[in-house]
Amino acid sequence: MNSKKMFLAIAMLSIGLSAAVMRAQFPPAAFERAQVPPTPPDLSGIWTLVDGDPSLNSPLGREGSIVREGSALIFRSSAQSLTVPFDGSKTTRSDRAFNWEYQGRWEGVVALVSMRATSGATPANFVDLMVLSPSAADTLTVVMLRTSIAQEKVMHTGVMTYRKKT
Repeated sequence: MNSKKMFLAIAMLSIGLSAAVMRAQFPPAAFERAQVPPTPPDLSGIWTLVDGDPSLNSPLGREGSIVREGSALIFRSSAQSLTVPFDGSKTTRSDRAFNWEYQGRWEGVVALVSMRATSGATPANFVDLMVLSPSAADTLTVVMLRTSIAQEKVMHTGVMTYRKKT
């Protein structure tokens, strides 16, 4: 290998190593403007089911309300009241069959609620999920992913559409 090719190979290797070191010290995100996460939407109001299966046991039922209290969302219907924290903590409650742990978090403008069933009158260890997504100013889409105990923990997915009462 002649000296010109050797010099070129060493120069290319040096440039490559320098770029790798710079990238490790200053990842691309360091050069981008810090992105501010979107503000969670205000889901407060009275919501009426306009499409979907009410047997999926949405905490809103056929008609219910959502109230924001601090970092928690409170769901109320004629059948129940449920407070879900969105600050990393959990809330618990029991029904006839299970002890439940509820925890929420925001993914952009979407609210994700984890509903973990633990022991109780019926032995259990599964998680149901609820996704609440505003699809318009007066429309809320609720996706329920429910475990069916009777069918060996097979997940059932249901979509419900609610309209905000004015």
